[in-house]
Amino acid sequence: MDSEHKITLTYSNRETSFKISSAVIWRNSDSSVCIEIEGEDIKFDGNNIDSAYGAPMINATWKFSSDSFEALSKTKVFIPESYDPEIEDHVSTLYLSEHLDFDECNLSFGELKEGTIPITFSGISPSDPTGTEPDEGIKVSGSAILTIQ
Repeated sequence: MDSEHKITLTYSNRETSFKISSAVIWRNSDSSVCIEIEGEDIKFDGNNIDSAYGAPMINATWKFSSDSFEALSKTKVFIPESYDPEIEDHVSTLYLSEHLDFDECNLSFGELKEGTIPITFSGISPSDPTGTEPDEGIKVSGSAILTIQ
């Protein structure tokens, strides 16, 4: 994975960035599209460093009418709230040692090329697994190259 791509978490006046360990996109049988972007654990001398929560992972799912991923090229997807009451399930989550809401999820796709598509993303998790960040939540941003599965 390209070293310039990462997931950055901003919370309590600190910022922690994680290299991308995997980034994939696939189509479900119900015509929805899913992405999963996972960060690497931060290591120092071969040991994991406690970065407050561990390595992050984001997931997002949305309806997509086209049969071709090429139609995603240079488009944007906005998921305002993590939980969709219409389908009674979460459609975007941030995983930091537990599943958290991932609201205001903005996904911007680049141009499809050779089975991959670049993405930039941002959003906010109003939740905090430690209970110490009540008002500001955790801001998430980053970029990756998604591999089509």
